[in-house]
Amino acid sequence: MNTPKREDDDDLLIGNRAMADFSTGEGFPISISTMQKYTSPAINTGPDLIGYYGKKPASTKGLVRAWCRSRIRPVQSAAAGSGDRLAEACINADPGNRGRAARHPAVRRGIIARREWLGPRRR
Repeated sequence: MNTPKREDDDDLLIGNRAMADFSTGEGFPISISTMQKYTSPAINTGPDLIGYYGKKPASTKGLVRAWCRSRIRPVQSAAAGSGDRLAEACINADPGNRGRAARHPAVRRGIIARREWLGPRRR
């Protein structure tokens, strides 16, 4: 997604506090400690840095804004087959838990049979 260039895109932000305050002001709430984690050299998943001022990371408003926008993910529909996926996940996770099978909504509604939920019998 291309965003138009703004006048303040090249303005410098020095330090995690300045970057966190700027992104929160833009409508993307993020704490200082989270920004410290993302901009640390070990994690390095934060906004692109142009360098360091002493120990403080330095970036521009445009780079921080682009990073914030890149973190937006699409909404997933919760109603589209979530019960079936939940039932399959529970079956695969722990087939030996027999008490939970009878209480699961997919079993109660008859989407899957209890014996399918429980898996093969153990002897």
